[in-house]
Amino acid sequence: MIQHLHAARGSIDATGQIFGASRSMTRTLIRSGVSLTACIAAMTALPALAQVAAPAKANAAQTTSDTPAVDGEDIIVTASKTGAERLNRVPQAIQAFTGATLKERNIRDGADLIQLIPGAAQTQEIGAGYRIYSFRGSGAGGPIGDGLVGYYLDETPFGVPNNQSAPPINYFDLDRVEVLRGPQGTLYGQGSAAGTIIYHTKNPDLQNFTQAGDVEISKTADASKINYRASAALSIPLVTDTLGLRISGGYDYRAGTADIYSGAPTGTPRERNANDVTSKDIQAVLLWKPDALTTVRLRAWYFSTDQNYLNVINSLSPPYASFQGNVVGYDRRRAEYFSGTVTRDIGKFTLTNATSYQK
Repeated sequence: MIQHLHAARGSIDATGQIFGASRSMTRTLIRSGVSLTACIAAMTALPALAQVAAPAKANAAQTTSDTPAVDGEDIIVTASKTGAERLNRVPQAIQAFTGATLKERNIRDGADLIQLIPGAAQTQEIGAGYRIYSFRGSGAGGPIGDGLVGYYLDETPFGVPNNQSAPPINYFDLDRVEVLRGPQGTLYGQGSAAGTIIYHTKNPDLQNFTQAGDVEISKTADASKINYRASAALSIPLVTDTLGLRISGGYDYRAGTADIYSGAPTGTPRERNANDVTSKDIQAVLLWKPDALTTVRLRAWYFSTDQNYLNVINSLSPPYASFQGNVVGYDRRRAEYFSGTVTRDIGKFTLTNATSYQK
């Protein structure tokens, strides 16, 4: 089980919550939203206490198409491709999680999110950058071949032929996540036979200069080092109400827990706590509204994930991998993703052009 202890936002009271299952227990020592200045200072002097952000009103923790939003706040979704609609009026099996919900529930990655989706499961995690999910059993057939769960970043698909892994999104800078269960081939192609997950990243603020940050320090049982992560975002209105830029990024280190044996798991291991993970990402979003009817959105995203050895081990308690010989396994992933979306309102219709390039 993973237990998170974090400062309640807008309060000095400490609260504790338990979410999901893991190979070992992780105790979060510090986690709070901070300003960009405090975030940078924390990254240069870890472990340091972060300042608690100003209180913010949290959205509903989870809302489906047949459940109304909480506190009178409507969740707007676009997954049906018929324009922006209130979630409780969409006649589909859709779940939507706002950015506030993700933050409130400590959702950091896909493994956390998948636990909130009925009938969904993480079927494999070969390495930190290679996670495979299934909906209602579809997609659980193994890592080879095209996936049955589709992934979209805003309006454009994410995927690699003959590869089923989900994108390693930094959840810190998401506006919302929309989840569609069941076949979605008509709207999202043959790679969505089991369902689709759509990640909507935040837009720049065209009126105000804004900044945000998040710092977390934790400790995992069986690991000799601490885990730490930091994320920050900066939004700049280049031309008020017309042109804006948002830049965000993050760094995440997770200490290894598994010992490595060249042969049988006896005596002194060849390496201790070897399967540590380092993840980095940075993205930029440029939003341009030349007139009241036209919107142009450009996005560039780069991420890297490095893990020594893999998550394929022989024992969970204690964690170790045996009979590895002299082979030093690893998982290295790099990707550059560029997308552009142009929308134009024409009477009662909206014309959309979405293009992406990935390497």
